[in-house]
Amino acid sequence: MEYWLLLRAVACVAVAAVAASSLGLAQGKTAPQGRIEVVGGTTYDWGDVQPGVLNGEVVVKNTGKGDLRILALHASCSCTGTLLADSLIKPGGTATISLALTTGSSAGRIRKPLLILSTDPTNPTVKLDLTANIRRAYTIMPFEFFNVMKAQVGKETMASINIISVSDSTFTLFPPELVEGNVDVRFEQTMPVEVKPRSITSVRIFVTPRKPGEIRGKIRIRTNHPEAAEKIIEITGNNVPASEQKSSQ
Repeated sequence: MEYWLLLRAVACVAVAAVAASSLGLAQGKTAPQGRIEVVGGTTYDWGDVQPGVLNGEVVVKNTGKGDLRILALHASCSCTGTLLADSLIKPGGTATISLALTTGSSAGRIRKPLLILSTDPTNPTVKLDLTANIRRAYTIMPFEFFNVMKAQVGKETMASINIISVSDSTFTLFPPELVEGNVDVRFEQTMPVEVKPRSITSVRIFVTPRKPGEIRGKIRIRTNHPEAAEKIIEITGNNVPASEQKSSQ
């Protein structure tokens, strides 16, 4: 009986050894994996910049022992990321991503995310923070255009915008000027105005349509601020003939 028990024990050990050996072989056959690394870190900072479209590049590297594939780039509505080469990166290889960030009406520090999706099994989604400090003298509210409402031919209609200072220093706002348009425009401001830091200054214009139809025009806004010397603001709106306006009342 003891002999058979001994043979059974030996057989169990042999089976266990074969199983362990098979598992080791299976593990040894696992394909090497790629690993993603953003060269220079996961924050791209343009620093102090003027408003507009900001462009840049970041480099991603495959630090693993297998191939790495970039699957997709997901950005917010104001920025884009474009892979400038094939999406497959060999071990030790790199790829470049082109960046573009539109600042719009933003002022001060902004931060936008760009997600990099790859086949890295341990870090499949890398968030790249795109940052910049937008330097501008002012922003415009509620819209970046003069909106003329309920205008009548031959009659003045007031339209306005607000100049909101985001500057740390006082600057001069010069009287606005009509650049072009199919309407007559009278300006409330006729002398230079000092705009204090973090203040709101209203710019009012009085528009007189010459004829029925769409209102079109452009106003030049000038300051002595080095970051906002000149800006063109459009006039938009519709008008109706004075006779129709009276008959509808």
